[in-house]
Amino acid sequence: MEEIKAIKLVTFIENCICVYRNYAMCTKRNKKIISLRIIVEIIIVFFVNINNILLLHKYYNGSGLLYIIYLFLVVYYINYMFCIFYGALQGKAYRQLIFCFNKINAIAKRDKSYKKSLARLKNMCIVISIALLIISALSVFVDRSNSWNIYEVSLRDSLLILSKIHMDFFYHFEYVVYFTHIKIFHLTLRYLNSRVKMAQFEMKMTRRDVHDEGERNIRILLTKELTTEWAVLYKCLVFGTKTMKSLFGLQMLIAMVMSFVNFTLSLYGIILICSIGIIFKEQSQTASQHNLLLILTYYTATMLLIFIVAQSVYNEVEMLKRNLARMYNILAVDSDETQQKLVKDFLRMVYKNKVEIKMLSIFPVGMPMLTFFLSLSASYVVVMVQFSNVF
Repeated sequence: MEEIKAIKLVTFIENCICVYRNYAMCTKRNKKIISLRIIVEIIIVFFVNINNILLLHKYYNGSGLLYIIYLFLVVYYINYMFCIFYGALQGKAYRQLIFCFNKINAIAKRDKSYKKSLARLKNMCIVISIALLIISALSVFVDRSNSWNIYEVSLRDSLLILSKIHMDFFYHFEYVVYFTHIKIFHLTLRYLNSRVKMAQFEMKMTRRDVHDEGERNIRILLTKELTTEWAVLYKCLVFGTKTMKSLFGLQMLIAMVMSFVNFTLSLYGIILICSIGIIFKEQSQTASQHNLLLILTYYTATMLLIFIVAQSVYNEVEMLKRNLARMYNILAVDSDETQQKLVKDFLRMVYKNKVEIKMLSIFPVGMPMLTFFLSLSASYVVVMVQFSNVF
């Protein structure tokens, strides 16, 4: 089966940053090399983080902010290790998901619109990945511009900068991986809806022009083939989304919690810096304010990316239900019991087996989660501002 290029691309980039979801698909020799690389990478990142802690202690010694920075470094490192190990351990589930995607691609690749959408998805992944890398670098350099002289950067400073860029890109690229896999489900549902609409249109035209029983039998056989294809595609979607829950559920839940905390603290930091600037008329906080705005935009954009594409999956499922209901009504007028049964069985399967994007089978991912995040974040910011006695 032909593999989807967008999936191959994100898998390759993940391999470059030491996440091997395709571990179960590698040869024994490659598995040994990958295991060795993972161990070496974790040891190197550990010592780099120790260096970062010592360096930050030098710059922020005596500041209460130091302990918060320590906490974030530890959490980032734990999340980093979790993603690496969890990705490798879930190799069998990922292999099943890839098989599911390849099966979908084998059926839908004859559709030109579907193929163009996959090509656009690959290009989108490339653009987003480059943008994430640039924004990660900008965020780090803006953050360090206040305290460091760029002409006097030591080797330890360089390690801190590179490791921070690497960790930021690593953290946000996992959102791109999640987005790409959900987008495949969205494109498949859109293809399925287009096929249902096409069949619905042909039935309307046939009902107007055809009264011959022979041609009616041809129409029955064609509909049976179509509904079988639709059922196979939908079963792949149901199986794929269930596999996604076990493969990405816990990882994305942790990532969402971290994004929420970072978003809330960044918003609070912007309000705090603005209030200090208003009260004391200081202009020295401009770089920090710009950096916090960049981080705020960064986290909002990555979370919004996931919420929008997940919501589009739910919308396509609802549209599929409506299209099948309309088709059933058309067949009810024709009193075609054979075709009615085929459509009714498929519609029953769609209602019984839901295509859902969830984290740990509990938290549905979609636009309602964005409003929940924003309202909760605003509540925490208001409480923190009240306790800070700034205004």
